[in-house]
Amino acid sequence: MPTLAILGAFLAKGRQAGLGEENMEKLEKVASCAADSVRLLRRSGIPIGFGTDLFGKTHGNELTEFGLRKGLETPIDVLRSATSVNAPILGKSGELGCIAKGPSPT
Repeated sequence: MPTLAILGAFLAKGRQAGLGEENMEKLEKVASCAADSVRLLRRSGIPIGFGTDLFGKTHGNELTEFGLRKGLETPIDVLRSATSVNAPILGKSGELGCIAKGPSPT
């Protein structure tokens, strides 16, 4: 799972959160390679899950992962990453990430 959202959140607010210059430089290097890693995974046929690793005050930015990924993958690949690809990663195939007939709501 590339977790691009956490990189974006800390790049945007890392200094305000108290990260020093050395950490910010490291973050910039990692972020610059993140897009390449998504492309490499996709070309290699490796399933790409969907997650954010956001926590604390960054927790409200989950949707930014969709925006960051849309520039790297097709919309259907991003949607699959967040649903049917994540289900087996979580050990929930057939339960999560699929559209299936289920019990009628009561």
